[in-house]
Amino acid sequence: MDLALASLIAIVVGPFVIGYWIGHPLFAGAVFVALALTVALGAVGRQDAGDEALGLAFSLLISSASAAGGGWLREKRRTRGVPRG
Repeated sequence: MDLALASLIAIVVGPFVIGYWIGHPLFAGAVFVALALTVALGAVGRQDAGDEALGLAFSLLISSASAAGGGWLREKRRTRGVPRG
């Protein structure tokens, strides 16, 4: 249970907060997409297309969607004029 909670925080909650802090969905998600491509291309370059590298790349893609969601929410709040608190 502890590992599942830690994974949820690391893959979904943390990137969402980072995306909200950045405030732009494209910029927030692009960082995690770049990390996923780096991991995937590194695995291909080493000719090691193992499950670990592909799992890490997949989790980084999930993180990019979460970060983009956080950035989108922040941008939406900012454009509506809702005061930050």
